[in-house]
Amino acid sequence: MGSITSIVSLLLILVLLLISFPKELGEIPEQDISRWTHYPTWHPELIDYNYEISDALVLLAIIVTTISSYLVLRWSSTPPNYKTYFYKDGTTTPTTAFIFILSYYILLTGFAEITYWVFDVGKLWSVTGLLHNTLEIVILLLLHNGGKLKSNLTFAWLGGFVLFGTILSMKLSWPYDGIWFKIQGLCSDYALIIQFIRIYFITRKNLCEAIDEQLPLNNNEQTISSQIDEFFPNSISHPDQLILLILASIVHVIGNLANSIWIRSTLAFQIFQLSYVVTWPLYAYYIYVDTHCAGEFQQKRIYLPDTKPWKVICVTLITIILSIGSIRFAIFVQSL
Repeated sequence: MGSITSIVSLLLILVLLLISFPKELGEIPEQDISRWTHYPTWHPELIDYNYEISDALVLLAIIVTTISSYLVLRWSSTPPNYKTYFYKDGTTTPTTAFIFILSYYILLTGFAEITYWVFDVGKLWSVTGLLHNTLEIVILLLLHNGGKLKSNLTFAWLGGFVLFGTILSMKLSWPYDGIWFKIQGLCSDYALIIQFIRIYFITRKNLCEAIDEQLPLNNNEQTISSQIDEFFPNSISHPDQLILLILASIVHVIGNLANSIWIRSTLAFQIFQLSYVVTWPLYAYYIYVDTHCAGEFQQKRIYLPDTKPWKVICVTLITIILSIGSIRFAIFVQSL
């Protein structure tokens, strides 16, 4: 009964949220024009926009993301010093695939940032933006399936998502094309936060309960944190490294929300670009820690959440509610 009550309650909230949308969006702001392509963009003209300052922030984001991409490809392409394992239903799976996908998530985001600088956000840019969102979905699927993609049909579904998302972005008119793109992007952004938080607390709980099942490192393998580089250590307090994933996903959403709600604000745009400067180094640093650091025990286990259908449905509904709710709040702000 508890599971049914949770699903029905979330569905009711979603319906009420959808009903709250105005029948007419009111005065629709005029689209700005891309500086280089002269195509319409998915935002109006920004107030007090300074090209020099904005270009400097975009360039900073590109440089930081590019450096992060280089480092993660280097760290993930060499055999890890210490392996971490996903643990689910009594089965352990190395985090190798997760690290690989996370590395290319950073790389494709850097590519999307470069194409943003050239095209600005709009229909032309949406193809590269969808690749970024698709990698987020791959990460979620990987975590759902215990650290691996179990079916080749997954890639067909992902290809279908990219095709469907691209067609919808092309066919919808302003501002519905931009709203659609924001909603589906925020869904995966919120889902990552929820899943990373669930993984962290479930791992902490299970490690406390299963501490007798794991062997501690022997004296020759143990390292003393005071004797090693503090920024690039070779030992960690597992599972505290998972906090890096939580922080990175939260910072990414904060930047995305600022740019989605205050669409005319130059400050919101700058916050969005600065969020990239923080998010991708955090993800990159997680990859270093995961592949180069030992925990207190001979096996670093990351316990994955329960994937009972009703729980998956609840998480999915929560992400949809948060995403659509963010857009509803943005429309409210624009009406003031």
